[in-house]
Amino acid sequence: MGTKLKALKVGDKLGNWTLVEAIDSGGNADVWRASHSDYPNAAIKILRDLGEEPYARFRNEISALQKLDDLKGIVPMLDFCFPDGKSARPWYVMPLATGSTEFLKKADKRSIVLGRR
Repeated sequence: MGTKLKALKVGDKLGNWTLVEAIDSGGNADVWRASHSDYPNAAIKILRDLGEEPYARFRNEISALQKLDDLKGIVPMLDFCFPDGKSARPWYVMPLATGSTEFLKKADKRSIVLGRR
């Protein structure tokens, strides 16, 4: 098992982003709604387990998002931090997506197929 850091809480800051509310949690990372002066509603994914494998996978995830940034249909990465040492949490930020339940409530058949309203 990898290095674990203190639990995150509402109001904590990562870079210029302030954690607003926890959205979800997985085996190695947490996702929070976050705000920034220029972007008040975003999702920030924060690596929780700094073990060697999760750390490498997260680095690869950030790298893949950077390479796919201009590809239509891929949610863009707004900001990220991948510190050299393992004393700080790596994280990245993306626009907060509309949940599928909410999207499907307001979408017609064509919108569902195309993935946009």
